[in-house]
Order: sequence, then C-alpha cells, then structure tokens
Amino acid sequence: MGNHDVLLLLDLPNDILELILLSLHSPLWIIWAASTRRPVVVCTYYNRQGSLRPRFEPSPSAATIAARHFSLDFVPARSDECGWAIKDSRGSLLLLYSEEPKSWRRELIVCEPLTRRHVVIPPPNPPVFYRSAIAVLLAADDEHGGGIGMSSFRVLLCSEEGCHIRACMFTSGSLYWREKSIPTPPKILPIGFAEGRRYWHFGEKTTTVVALDQSTLKFSSFVLPGDNKDRRKVILTIGCDGEVRIVVDGHGNILKSFARQKGAGGQGAEEWVLEKTIHVSAAMLGLPPQLKFFDLTWDQPEDAGMVQIRGYHGGASKILMRFHLDMETMEAHCLPVPSSDVDYRISAYPLEFSWPLRFRACTDNNT
Repeated sequence: MGNHDVLLLLDLPNDILELILLSLHSPLWIIWAASTRRPVVVCTYYNRQGSLRPRFEPSPSAATIAARHFSLDFVPARSDECGWAIKDSRGSLLLLYSEEPKSWRRELIVCEPLTRRHVVIPPPNPPVFYRSAIAVLLAADDEHGGGIGMSSFRVLLCSEEGCHIRACMFTSGSLYWREKSIPTPPKILPIGFAEGRRYWHFGEKTTTVVALDQSTLKFSSFVLPGDNKDRRKVILTIGCDGEVRIVVDGHGNILKSFARQKGAGGQGAEEWVLEKTIHVSAAMLGLPPQLKFFDLTWDQPEDAGMVQIRGYHGGASKILMRFHLDMETMEAHCLPVPSSDVDYRISAYPLEFSWPLRFRACTDNNT
C-alpha cells in the first residue's frame, strides 16, 4: 500500500471505515499494522536562530503515517522568545511547558497530537519553575494499571525549594493541586527513579535517603547502614528479583549494594541493609592491567542486576573503557567507545497511539 492509498483510507467516511474494520478477522490485525511509534525530538537548549516549536522526527516504520496527525500547530501560540518545550510523554499524551523570562508567565499543558486536543493546567500556588522542576505524566489509576488519556491523567511536579522538597499532583478534571513537602538540608542530591519512587540523598559521614512515591505522593526517609563518607556516586539499579538496589560508589574501587529489608521497621518505617560489597579490579574482570581506577557512570542500564562502570588509568594514558558488570555473577561485558559526534542535547519522547479499551483487551489473547 502506498502513501496515497493510506491517505485515502484515513479520509474515508466513518460508516464505510466501520464496515472495513468489522470485516477483519481480528482487531489485533489493526494494532499489529498500525502500532508504530514516532519519537518526539526536542533540543534541551533553545535554538535561538531557528524555530522554537518542538518537532516530530519520524521513525522509518512510521513513514506511511500522515504527518498532520503529529503536528503541534494546534497548541496555543507563544512568543518567539519562549515557545513550548516538551517535558514528558506517556501513551499518546505530551506534557509541554512555557516560561516567559520577562513577564514571569508560566504555562503547562497536556496535549494529544493525534486528536489535536489540549488542556491548560492551572499553576500550583505558589508557582513552580517548570524548567528546573521534575514533571511527569501518570495514568489516573496508575496503581491498578489503568490507561492514560485526555480524561484520565495526572501530572506530578517535584522541585527542590530552599530547605525542602515539594511535590504537587494534578488530576484531570480537577481545578487544584494536591501538595506534600519534606524538610531537607540545603545540599541534597538526586539519585534517580525506579519502581514508582524517586530518590535523593544527603549527609557527610552517613547517607540519608529521601524517597517519594509518585502515585501516593508520600515521602519517606531512611539511613543507609555503615560509614559512607567516601561515597562519590549513588545510583539505582534493579536486582534480579525485581527489587530496587541502591549502589554506592566509594574510594578504593569499592561498590556497596543496599537492599530494602522486607517486613523491617514499624509504623511505616523502612530499613535497608548492606547486601554486597564489591572490590572492583582489572584482574577480577579480566580487563587490561593498565586500568587502575573504576567508578560508576551516571547513565545506567535497565537490565536487572547490571551496573555500568568506567575504568581508566588515571595518568597520561588515554586508556578508557566502559563496561556492564553483572553484580550477581561478576561477569563484565565491554561496551563500544561512544561516538564523538553524538549530540547529548537531543532527547527522544516516545508517542503511542491511543487504543480503545476494547482493542487493548484483545492484546491479552490471540483471538
């Protein structure tokens, strides 16, 4: 089927299109044929010389989809100085924000390019700087696996303001934000996100961790056992059991992995225990002996039980290697050297078609 035929099919009257769809053997045929994605690409930094409107970059498998279904020309027009920037995407929805530096005007919208609909989200009180805040799209019933759409979404805003972390939640159809906050020291560092929770850490001799449940907007805090004053990085990974691990990178090529102890603590408290200590060395990993120093990288793999580590000489030598380390088997897999022409300012936001519940139910079987 060529591009012209696809356009004719999309322009058919609804009653004729319904007859065609009813004649198919299974609704799965529609999903398999059309469930392609187009990543939405927007520069992290504004391109002052060009258009400030985010653009869609088609994937090769979506070349036959009409481009008009992915345009953002339906969102409210903004001045050339600010424009719209993409903050997050989920399902068929995009979360866009705009901030005018002169007037301090800030706007946040949720839109669906396929149906060309958008909703303006009222600002929380006091307002939040959208550019620096964490902003996430969630399904309205995320805990029970509910779908997300223009009538069933939530927006989470999370910002570090002074000596506290502030979290705000907006639900579609409402007019106000729910808000929670927790006091923290001025110097608090983000760890990341895993299994529905966001983590931060602080402390000099000990490591105190603050966690936020994105769905319930509930904060909790705990102290990692032991002396972690020499920590350099703290990252998250998922163990082979599917549970979150906090990995601390310390001096002397030492990695400490902490796991949450089930059933420990009382009255909502949680306790984490030291699960494993790893002394990373070139001999242990079967790597060149010139590699003397090892540390965790900020970008970590999604594979269970894996962490990404950088090994280097530390002197005039330019030997530098990156590899994945299986924390269960201690097996290392070297990674190719990243290309120097990679543009790290580009972020991709996946966008999916919004399928009716009847179609989504069909994917659970082979009817």
